[in-house]
Amino acid sequence: MRRLFSLSFFKSVRSRLLAIMAFIILPLGALSLVLALENYQTVVRSIELAQVQTVSNFAVRTRIWFRGSLRTLLTTVLSIEATRDGTIPCETVLRETLAGLRGFQAIQIMPPGSAECHASINPDVTAVELTDLAALQKKLPYIQQWIGPSLGLVRYDAVRIKGTLYLMVFVKNSDPLGRQWEAILLTETALLDQAFEAGSVEGTTDVALMARGKTIIVARNVDEQDVSWLPTEERAVTEISRWEDTSIDGTRHVFASQIVAEPDLYVLTRSDKAALNAARTQLVILTLTPLLTLAILFATYARVIQSNVVGWISGIEKAALSRQQDPEGTVLAPLDPTMPQDIRSVAEAFNGMVESARKREFDLRDLVASNQFLVRELHHRVKNSLQVIQSYLALSRRQQSGGKSLHLAETEAKVQVLSTAYRLGLTEVGMSPVPIRAFAEELVSTLSNSMRQPGQWITTDVTGDHALVVDRIIPFGLALVEAVIASLVADSDASVNVHVSMTNDSTVLFLVTKSGRAPKDAPSAKIMSGLAAQLVAVENQRNDGDVLNWTFRL
Repeated sequence: MRRLFSLSFFKSVRSRLLAIMAFIILPLGALSLVLALENYQTVVRSIELAQVQTVSNFAVRTRIWFRGSLRTLLTTVLSIEATRDGTIPCETVLRETLAGLRGFQAIQIMPPGSAECHASINPDVTAVELTDLAALQKKLPYIQQWIGPSLGLVRYDAVRIKGTLYLMVFVKNSDPLGRQWEAILLTETALLDQAFEAGSVEGTTDVALMARGKTIIVARNVDEQDVSWLPTEERAVTEISRWEDTSIDGTRHVFASQIVAEPDLYVLTRSDKAALNAARTQLVILTLTPLLTLAILFATYARVIQSNVVGWISGIEKAALSRQQDPEGTVLAPLDPTMPQDIRSVAEAFNGMVESARKREFDLRDLVASNQFLVRELHHRVKNSLQVIQSYLALSRRQQSGGKSLHLAETEAKVQVLSTAYRLGLTEVGMSPVPIRAFAEELVSTLSNSMRQPGQWITTDVTGDHALVVDRIIPFGLALVEAVIASLVADSDASVNVHVSMTNDSTVLFLVTKSGRAPKDAPSAKIMSGLAAQLVAVENQRNDGDVLNWTFRL
């Protein structure tokens, strides 16, 4: 991993320059991504906090309204208690109170041991119904104390009488030292609109005071008769609850709720996901903008270094590779006035080396050609000299007789090996491999003319068109001469056969046999061993009549 962040890991100039840029851009891109995500999370938290704060604000407004209605009810009760001398009838005070308080529908005071005091501006709300309603409320748990002093045992609820929905306040005097009484107040639900209209709410947020069972009491931004916007899951808990759910109409929204008055009244808000979608869009923009900027910067940087640095270096590299593939090529590194000075210096130095190398190559080629001419001339003169020596030995042999003639014939045959090898191998372009068949047949022919006595025979059996280089054909020919001469000298009636054939895998069998038994101590083992080493031949086990039995590879 540490090597990956080292420039030595990158082998070319272009990759190193791009790596430097990448080492700069990648941290910046990562930092911009982290900042965009952090901003997105902050915005999302703000949106969630605003949604929670909205339901909390409306819950507080509702509680304030209920507490204000409770104070009005308590004030009315205390006023009646203060005038219990009978001068003003209780019902008269209640009717005047209802007449002066818009939206208040009915009040009933129930002192123990005394007649109930009742007043209602709505004929549908009778004393009997209020008495039954109060009896029911006393059986239910009272609300927990809100902030401020205790004003008695209280219950708030929404009740429906003959199809009309009312807000109810029920209070029971909890002072054991004072006069005991109970009171109930019914108001129109429209009075709560004032609390729900206070302040401002974003147009995408719907608010409602709900009664358990998905009953809408008062609503803001939605029709109070429309329940399609309500969530499929009803949550009415004391603490603020926020969740995402599907509305009854099938759309996804964010809901929040909080209990206002236990156990049934709660505030419900619905917010669409426009703000969250806007936050996601902002995240995408804040993420892509710096990344696209860095990508464009990287692409521009790569293009600039390609045209101003890497392109010229690539030209020098191509020229060098072309020089390696074709040493005789004339490709030079490009030169241009727009090149950077240091790269231009390198290109000029490279071209100078190429020109110098080409000049040396031409000089060496001329020198090699001269040397080849001299070598051919030398070989030609060696060949001519050997032929002259061979002719001289042949003339000398014809003028002698007996053992001296045989000695000269043996020397002539050995000199002919060298002469024939040079004559058959020498060409216009130098020494080439010598064909084995022509070489062997010519040696045998010379030996037959110079060494063979009456009654002796020399035959050849050479197959294939194989050839050997001069350095190997000469020991081959000397071995052949040594074996044939040893056979002819050992037996005056000898019949000698020279056999050369290909076996397998380019292996050649070289065999010289004579009729009868082979000479015991001839040819010289020491001489033949030296010749075998020069030919790179292996000596095989000899049978009766085998003078020479070798194998070697071409």
